[in-house]
Amino acid sequence: MNARLFRALRPDADPLVGPGSQRGAAGLFAGLLILSVVGMFRIDRRREYLYGAAWGPVLLTTSLVPFGAVLSKRTSFDWAGIGWWRLSLSVAIYLGLVWLHPFVLGVSAWPGLG
Repeated sequence: MNARLFRALRPDADPLVGPGSQRGAAGLFAGLLILSVVGMFRIDRRREYLYGAAWGPVLLTTSLVPFGAVLSKRTSFDWAGIGWWRLSLSVAIYLGLVWLHPFVLGVSAWPGLG
């Protein structure tokens, strides 16, 4: 990548979006929130159009709220299907990313602890 392009794409190139910018963070996370909420409804509409009546039973066993269908007893949580190795791998990846955070981004992922 040429140096000029690298400088232009660097996160701290724009003072409004640089490190420590609350305005940049608010814009980023507001965009992600809008994308996720609109995306959920758009996917449901598309699946309903594609699958018709076959999509109805799927909607009855799912929820927009994480674990909402499990808590309301519309479905059960399948621990055996997930497997301990996947749970262990996800915890290891998370801890690895938290450990790398200060080296890559210059700030601790857990302020006050690192």
